[in-house]
Amino acid sequence: MNLTTTKLLNLYRFGAPRRVFCFGVMLERLPEGAFAELRERIERAMEADRATCELEAHWRGTRGHTEYAPGATELDAELDNAIKALDDALAVSLKAFGEGSPRAEAATFARGRLFPKGVRAVTRQTFVKQAVMVSVLLERVEAEPELAATLDRLGARVYLERVAELNARYRELLQLDDQTQPSYDELRQARAEGQEAFCRIVFQVVARLTDDDLSDEEAAALEKALQVVLEQNAKIRRQRRRRRKPLEVDPETGEELEVEGAEDFESEEDFDHEDSAADPDDAEDALQPDAPPATDADAA
Repeated sequence: MNLTTTKLLNLYRFGAPRRVFCFGVMLERLPEGAFAELRERIERAMEADRATCELEAHWRGTRGHTEYAPGATELDAELDNAIKALDDALAVSLKAFGEGSPRAEAATFARGRLFPKGVRAVTRQTFVKQAVMVSVLLERVEAEPELAATLDRLGARVYLERVAELNARYRELLQLDDQTQPSYDELRQARAEGQEAFCRIVFQVVARLTDDDLSDEEAAALEKALQVVLEQNAKIRRQRRRRRKPLEVDPETGEELEVEGAEDFESEEDFDHEDSAADPDDAEDALQPDAPPATDADAA
């Protein structure tokens, strides 16, 4: 049996930023003298979750643009123009030959496979995510002979090659390669380990409350430390009952944030929960046509 503390506790899955916030409040509320070992464990878990926050930010491409080499902004503009030119080259057939013509139908097919959600769904992404999405687009052309043949027939291959050339330079400038870009498996593992460490700490706090030799002051401190966890869990529950994705939080203040490009970390499939949703920022999924919205199960 693969039994973990995560499965024993009746808590929603907290995203790494939310866990960091909880840990910070717990440290403020636990006096150092009586809880030195517990505080040390919290500090280690907090440090690990800060690293997970960095991993998540790098994965979805929301780290600051200033970290990238000079020229990234200019190259991003060039790549945007090349992507738009590719789409325009296909749109010309629609205008020139009219709907229903073989060339117009071919152009509609190609645009649907390359840009199912429109060009802006690609060009308006953050630096890293756009580079990954374009790579997926190029891989799709290679994997689908019919799509490749359609682009050749419509004379769009030259524009596709320009996109490929610029994206290769773009990825190099952003330092995206197999060695520096985290894999999704690494991200899943970091999230799972963080949630398990969090639940073990909560479990330890609850266990300490059962100690017979605990003073009233110590019990009150432990209860206050648990209160922040219960409050955050209640916030996630309320959001789910309104059929909303749980928001991210500022790890320092706990303020709930709408973050562009952010993933719904609290409703991930990472922990094999029945109300999990697939990673919405996965690049392959982002290049698929829209599907009917899924409904989160209201379980806590």
